[in-house]
Amino acid sequence: GGPAGRRLVTSEVGGLVERVFVREGSRVQAGEELAQLQDTADRLDLVRARTELGLAQRALSDAEFRGDTVASSRARLDVERYTAEAQLYNQRLETSRLRSPIAGVVVTPHVEEKAGERVQPGYRFCEVVEQDRMAVEMRVPETDIGLVRAGSPVALQLNSFPTVTFHGTVERVGEQTSAAGGGQDFLVRALFGNSGGRARGGVIW
Repeated sequence: GGPAGRRLVTSEVGGLVERVFVREGSRVQAGEELAQLQDTADRLDLVRARTELGLAQRALSDAEFRGDTVASSRARLDVERYTAEAQLYNQRLETSRLRSPIAGVVVTPHVEEKAGERVQPGYRFCEVVEQDRMAVEMRVPETDIGLVRAGSPVALQLNSFPTVTFHGTVERVGEQTSAAGGGQDFLVRALFGNSGGRARGGVIW
């Protein structure tokens, strides 16, 4: 689940990520394919099941034409079996495609580098944020972190939209990182309204 406007795309099955079709900042539609797991074995099994199904259907027609009830019963069982097998492999082929559950923007960095990775069922592939929402990670100095907690309101102005103030809320306070001046910063992630998808999320340094 998570907050409205943000969805995690996870893999139902394990396998090798064969292709990734998106990168951070890609705009996607609901149902759009984001990545493809290797499915060669399932494709071959589906072809075999469909071939066997075709043969069983022909055998059933022949047996019924001849009035051979024993052969008809056997062929009917084969038709049911191979129909079920074909449906199973079709389903498995579908779960090997990772699709976006919502229309929005991919906000996961380096997602295209996941091609070639072997993943487990339940693997968190990427996050998609609705286009009217924008996920931003900001560095907040250690001296100010006491003022920031999940749910805190926050305002943001971007150089590309100098007259627009984006209002949002802090989603989470992340890990500590070293600042350039030798102090400590915290990575803070916030979600902002982004009417019309004008700005895109990312990291503000």
